Amino acid sequence: MYGASQTTAALTDAGVTTGMLALNSSGSAAGNGGTLTFGNAQSVAAGSVGFAAIKGLLTNGTTNTIGDLAFSTRNAVSDTALTERMRILASGNVGIGTASPGEKLSVVVSAAGTSAKFTDGTNSSLFIKHPSSGLLNFDMDSGNQLSFSDGGVENIRINGSGFLGIASTSPRIIFSR
Repeated sequence: MYGASQTTAALTDAGVTTGMLALNSSGSAAGNGGTLTFGNAQSVAAGSVGFAAIKGLLTNGTTNTIGDLAFSTRNAVSDTALTERMRILASGNVGIGTASPGEKLSVVVSAAGTSAKFTDGTNSSLFIKHPSSGLLNFDMDSGNQLSFSDGGVENIRINGSGFLGIASTSPRIIFSR
């Protein structure tokens, strides 16, 4: 809470039973919605500068009941506005780096680099599990060996020398075309 002469404010529920804090905006245009902005005011004259925000975004102006939730941050002092980093759609899909995720989790990077990293502190692993058919695992261990497993059974291994093993955990040949 911030104002020219008010730096604190008391909050009470005032008998409201549907929520302790409601952030609303008026209008039925897509994108309308309440915003919780986190900021810092180094002086009253400078005003508050937001460096992060959580915003509810109306997606259906007809009913005023369908919306997304967006998370934004400011990456550099020279940024003139917050940039959206993650969005949760009304459908439950989550997008990191995209405002329109088509899957339950979509990670999009705009430049070359790592889009997701999964590690246990020693090995980097990616596990994909289907609810009924089992687990698919890609594992890169500290010995620079890449293995592919299905249902808990290793099927393919490429060791640090580039040797490929199919149904073998100790490959001894370089596989070529």
